[in-house]
Amino acid sequence: SFTTYLIPYAEIPIDDDYIICPETTPFTVDAYTGNPNDTYLWNTGETTAAIAITTPGVYSVTVYNSANCSNTKYFGVTASEPATILDIETTAFSTDNTIVVTVSGSGNYSYSLDGGTPQTNNTFYNVSIGHHNVTVIDNNGCDATIADDVIIFGFPTYFTPNGDGVNDTWNVFGFETFTNSYIYIFDRQGKLVKTIKPGDTGWDGKYYNSILPSSDYWFKAIINDVEVPFEKQGHFSLKR
Repeated sequence: SFTTYLIPYAEIPIDDDYIICPETTPFTVDAYTGNPNDTYLWNTGETTAAIAITTPGVYSVTVYNSANCSNTKYFGVTASEPATILDIETTAFSTDNTIVVTVSGSGNYSYSLDGGTPQTNNTFYNVSIGHHNVTVIDNNGCDATIADDVIIFGFPTYFTPNGDGVNDTWNVFGFETFTNSYIYIFDRQGKLVKTIKPGDTGWDGKYYNSILPSSDYWFKAIINDVEVPFEKQGHFSLKR
């Protein structure tokens, strides 16, 4: 007669994948099985139950029990890093203003506009004129969130210079950030009625001190304070 003993393989408490974040490097992976008689051999050559990992890659650990039976666990380690915003491109003076964010980095990122719901698409559509904040979020859960401010230039389609403190002047939004650009305003006959310079409060609906009537007016914006200077023409209404 004889007795047969079944000694099970060691259960290795390691996940299939890990993410290394900048704030958690080096990252400790612990294969301790709970049995003090088990021994360990990592593909890095280390023989401790736990090791510190600083670089991404594929790793493995083999655990031997007291009968020298072995079990091997393979797992992957991926590094994540904060995104670097390379460029924020805007399409302004449009009925469909857009913001396109271009980033670099090894992480998996999503994008949020003004604290809204994050999206995987790096393009925002139908953006309103004005100041906005773009946030790039690391989807791997690392503390790798960056943000930047952007201005969508545009103009109101009408203004009401009646002295009530609301829409009393007309100006191109964002124009105050420039130093070497100009806006020319013309009446329906093409007569120049106002020149707006950066820092001006805008047009109050007057030609010198004469009150101009309700009508449509045209403008030409010459924008020089950008990498590629451009001109924009359009029209708006003066309502009294």
